[in-house]
Amino acid sequence: MELCDWSKRYEGRPFVVLGLGESVSDLHQYKEISPDSLLIGVNDIGRFIQPNFLILANRKQQFTPERWDYICDSKAQIFLAAMGGEWEETKTDLWNRCEIPPIEVNVRRGVPDLSNPHLLGCRFTSPYIGVCLAAHLGAKRIGLLGVDFSTPHTLQERLAEIDKGYKELGETLKANGVDLINISPVSRLEGLPKADAKTF
Repeated sequence: MELCDWSKRYEGRPFVVLGLGESVSDLHQYKEISPDSLLIGVNDIGRFIQPNFLILANRKQQFTPERWDYICDSKAQIFLAAMGGEWEETKTDLWNRCEIPPIEVNVRRGVPDLSNPHLLGCRFTSPYIGVCLAAHLGAKRIGLLGVDFSTPHTLQERLAEIDKGYKELGETLKANGVDLINISPVSRLEGLPKADAKTF
């Protein structure tokens, strides 16, 4: 299957996109999220919860063996966004170990073209791709959790740029009838509307 085969497959369903920030480590958060919501996680989110879909935008060499095991043992449908560098070892290991064959997706840096079913937007962080995937799958309401920058992060110095990128993404989605809401209580992103998990 290809990315275009998944277009609008879950039309109207709420989605929650999970980063790996501080707010995902407290599992009680998920009990407050609507059980109708589909979860899109990134990388080794399986340490905390099993999502429905998984975005992978980093190569095997960038993970510890333990973190890589969580990815390969995931029961989620993996969408592989291979950007630059050498991916052969990563792809071989995924295809040999994953229960569900991963799907390779094309990504383009910048705000997504939501009319293009063959391409996802990409900017700075894996959860950004996850939000674009949620919209592609048919989401009308997307909660963002775990994109916090409340603890030291390799992209901390680019927080203002990242915040602006998510704000622009939210505006693009809004213009297409999709709401993107930051539901993390500790996130330092300021450009998106905020709500808690209970009201989302």
